[in-house]
Amino acid sequence: MNLGFATQARGGQPVRLGTQVATVDECFEAIMGERGIAFTQASTQRFYDRPGLSFIPVRDVPPSPLSIAWRTDVNDGLAREFVETARTLASFGGVPNLVDSPLWL
Repeated sequence: MNLGFATQARGGQPVRLGTQVATVDECFEAIMGERGIAFTQASTQRFYDRPGLSFIPVRDVPPSPLSIAWRTDVNDGLAREFVETARTLASFGGVPNLVDSPLWL
């Protein structure tokens, strides 16, 4: 299983796993403590930017799929709208790459 380790772009080099984390905050604490690196989607910087943490676009690996999961036993209109928006975008071939756009920041 790939799990976002860019295995197809590693030229046969094995993945070396470091610290295991359960939350985004734990992940960033591990990175800032020099216990690892992480691949993440471009939007993460917008929501989790903090001093001492760098986000560097990786341009030579193929895009990673992003999945959405939701509880179907809960009647949540906002969640339904989000899922429908995601499905609509997916039907158009995905979301445009805005990382290099001046609108990104």
